[in-house]
Amino acid sequence: MSTPQQDKVLGLPDDVSVDELEPAESEALTASDERLIQRFEEIDTNAIERLTMGGKRLVEWGTAAIGIFFASLALLDNPQVQTAFQQNLPRTIGILAVVGYLLAIMCGFFTSIPMRFRYRSHSLTDMEQTLRRIFDRKYVLLLSGSAFFVAGSVLLGILIVVILLSI
Repeated sequence: MSTPQQDKVLGLPDDVSVDELEPAESEALTASDERLIQRFEEIDTNAIERLTMGGKRLVEWGTAAIGIFFASLALLDNPQVQTAFQQNLPRTIGILAVVGYLLAIMCGFFTSIPMRFRYRSHSLTDMEQTLRRIFDRKYVLLLSGSAFFVAGSVLLGILIVVILLSI
């Protein structure tokens, strides 16, 4: 039994109820449609596990960030390294390398965050668009995080060479 609010949301005239409408015939679901429905059922079923995995990754990235911080502090205790870091070039490269790693960690974090999504379960088009948005978002974040990680690693390599040449 529908309510007047549901009928209004569906855009029906005031004198027509959704219960009065004739059922519509539809084509059989294709294999692609079945896979799409199965994928959404999987996403719905595995939501708790994803939250747990997101928490584990957060711990891993937090540990990595702390490792970067303590490694930086250990390097600064060496007088030769302190002298090298008084120059602008090594200091700038070091800052950019750490920023690259931190941005990679943030992109990885946002990639693994389970995203709340809403879709109409009776609309395959809506389900497909929602799934595409989820994949696109995760792909862009993962690609960006990978680029930041590579940039940070290249800068760290350059920094090590610059420091070794200046010592």
